[in-house]
Amino acid sequence: MKQGAFDYVTKPIDPEPLIALVRQAVQRGREKAELAMTRQRLEETELRKRAILEGSLDTIISIDEKGRIIEFNPAAEMTLGYPKEDLLGELIVDRIFPPSSRERYRGAIQQFIESREEGSRLGKRHETTLMRADGSQFPAELAFVPIRLDGLQVFTVFLRDITDRKRNQETIARANVRMRADLEAAAKIQNSLLPHRLPTTRRVEIAWEFHPCQELAGDHLDVVRLDYDHLGIYLLDVSGHGVSAALLSVTLTHLLASHPGQSLLVEDEGGPNPSWLSPAELFQQLNQCFQLTENVGRQYFTITYGVLNQNTGKLRLAQAGHPYAIL
Repeated sequence: MKQGAFDYVTKPIDPEPLIALVRQAVQRGREKAELAMTRQRLEETELRKRAILEGSLDTIISIDEKGRIIEFNPAAEMTLGYPKEDLLGELIVDRIFPPSSRERYRGAIQQFIESREEGSRLGKRHETTLMRADGSQFPAELAFVPIRLDGLQVFTVFLRDITDRKRNQETIARANVRMRADLEAAAKIQNSLLPHRLPTTRRVEIAWEFHPCQELAGDHLDVVRLDYDHLGIYLLDVSGHGVSAALLSVTLTHLLASHPGQSLLVEDEGGPNPSWLSPAELFQQLNQCFQLTENVGRQYFTITYGVLNQNTGKLRLAQAGHPYAIL
């Protein structure tokens, strides 16, 4: 009691003061437990935040309203090349920005502090050029995020080195240029297979026009002399677009050309009276050559083929999945 005890009762014991003291003790115990739990939660929250900060691959820097560095994560040391003691308390503008852009960012920070309105370089993620400790510059993705903390204005700076991304973008751009050149060259080859010189005819006029929707297409047409009196005329369209459609179209073009020993249109080109296939017979041959199976993919083609008798004007026409011809 001489040392200051106050939670006691005197004899004889009065139940009311005793119950009041017990209630006070229980309440203080609860408050103490709640305080301990709150402290534990705060510590756990701080540990989680610290783990996120320490484990982040991006550079995270905290600066005060004067632009001085007050905290940063290990990624900042790795990205910028500064030891921790060389960054704390330093002006971020003078440390990470090249001399040519320092004033712009210094003005943006000052504008926000004075007007509380985010300038063009605050609160938004954008690409810029930053500087390492050794003076080398690198492309970066940067964002200044203003935060109000206990009545103080601070900023969190998120920084990401995008050197690899830029290098990959340049590699992809160069590859796209080469691919575009290759596609244009392939399109020229494909266009060269179109009938630039049509067979001379006695009773009909022939003309054509071709408008592919891409550089490479699966469409083709041709007019082939079968014998002195007959012309073969076809239109075909391979499903899809691009390289695969163009390759199949070129293959069909060779098979349907009038080259000796290679054409499906003419059976015997050696004699004076070559034997040519009717449209139905040609389609039977094509159907046997190009079976739609899982091994060769699901690509197919449609075709219209006609044999024109120049003497009579009669046209024998067949079509396989292709739009109807207009008479």
